[in-house]
Amino acid sequence: MRSASILVALLLAGCSRTGENVIGTVSRAMVFRGVAVVTTSGAYQRSDGRVVVGAFVRNASADTVVVASCAAIPTLSLERRTGSAWEVADAMYCLAVNTAALVLAPGETVNATVSWPDPGAGRFRLGLYVTTKTNDNSATIHSPEFAVQ
Repeated sequence: MRSASILVALLLAGCSRTGENVIGTVSRAMVFRGVAVVTTSGAYQRSDGRVVVGAFVRNASADTVVVASCAAIPTLSLERRTGSAWEVADAMYCLAVNTAALVLAPGETVNATVSWPDPGAGRFRLGLYVTTKTNDNSATIHSPEFAVQ
């Protein structure tokens, strides 16, 4: 229960919607080798003022992991490539009543389709906060880069 409370506090503290937070490569993500965020396409089209991105989170590691989630959907951030850096373009919001840790056992996969307001054209990736079940290691992992056209 304590680790779930810590995760909820981190989610609420980190779920802001600002383009000013620059994200660098997180070396600790190597701790989660085998846990991946994968998009269903290399390019997405903007439509009706939004972009819808299909993705899934796969735990191919030997460890049980916990991912940030909202109503059983992984809480993903949308990050834009700006030069050689990444910055948060948008993030999912979740009411505290819907926030719960999503536990992924080894071999488990969860699907996510997420819609954001139109971020404009560019190169993007998804970010996801992941921690071990004991909450002793954590990192933000990222999807491969994709295009929004």
